[in-house]
Amino acid sequence: MEKNQLDKILGLHAEWLRDPQSGRRANFRGADLAGADLAGVALRGMDLVGAKLMLASLKGANLNGANLKGANLRGADLTDADLTDADLTDASLKGANLKGADLTGADLTGADLTGVNLDDANFKGAKLGPADLTDEDEDTDSEDEDTDSEDEDTDSEDSVFPRAPRKSSNSPEGKKELLTGLAIFSFSFIAGLLIGNEILKAIRKKAEKTAEGPKNVTNHWHM
Repeated sequence: MEKNQLDKILGLHAEWLRDPQSGRRANFRGADLAGADLAGVALRGMDLVGAKLMLASLKGANLNGANLKGANLRGADLTDADLTDADLTDASLKGANLKGADLTGADLTGADLTGVNLDDANFKGAKLGPADLTDEDEDTDSEDEDTDSEDEDTDSEDSVFPRAPRKSSNSPEGKKELLTGLAIFSFSFIAGLLIGNEILKAIRKKAEKTAEGPKNVTNHWHM
């Protein structure tokens, strides 16, 4: 929406707030107001259902009783905004700044408040319902906790079925075990060769004796 058109509608709405007979109530239902500068503007009672207000500046704006149902307010600046009795049902406020905002009596049922700055915000009498108040950092922490719980489960299994501690081959203990294993293997291999060689020698000697026995008997009869 162009700025001139926006200013004209806001002017008529301001007149309507002063005298409903002279002005006209603004209707921004489904309007694209992304990045709009509405800081300090009187938006009281305005119809902003499904409006696109991403990254809009609403700092100090008067949104008392405004209908923001299903509106997209991601990253919007609502610092010190008056959202008293505003309808924010199913609205997306992810990453928005609500520092010091007054949300007394506001309806935030089903709203996405992920990563929202709520410092000094007033939620007295507000309806949060199943609103998502999860912080992005908390999401990461919960994932870490899930990983930790998996590690704990593994540790509990190890306690039931003890396992030998795993040692890296790069650690001093791992290198020592590797060298010890190689030494044992080498010793066993050499010992095996030596024993085999002795067995072969014994077999040869026995064969030679067996071969010499009949020869000696033959020579005896020829004498």
